[in-house]
This record gives sequence, structure tokens and C-alpha cells, in this order.
Amino acid sequence: GLARSRNEFVALALRHELAAQKRAEIDAAFAAMADDDEYQSQALMISDEFATADWEAFQLGESQK
Repeated sequence: GLARSRNEFVALALRHELAAQKRAEIDAAFAAMADDDEYQSQALMISDEFATADWEAFQLGESQK
């Protein structure tokens, strides 16, 4: 219904499939991070470094309600 011709239909289908494959590739990369000890260590370090700033931002947001 969205395509005006078979060629347009095939082109739309290919674009859709390529986008789905790209999303799956990105999802797989994110999933791999869960088992990556080095990534987890770095994420924890960054979280620790920003803990004070996160708390201050939370308090500021709560005080503006």
C-alpha cells in the first residue's frame, strides 16, 4: 500500500531489512558489554566519579518542585 511500484516496494523492503540488521548489530554490541569485565569496571569508575554531581542534580531538581 505504501509503494507505488514493485521497484519502490523492493527498495523499501531492502531499506527496512538493512535497518533491522543494523539495529540487531547495535543490540548485540550492547549485549556484549554485559559480559565485558573491562567495560563494567570503567562504567563503575565513571559512575563513582559522577556520584556527587548526580546527587547534587537530584537535590536541585527536588528543590524546584
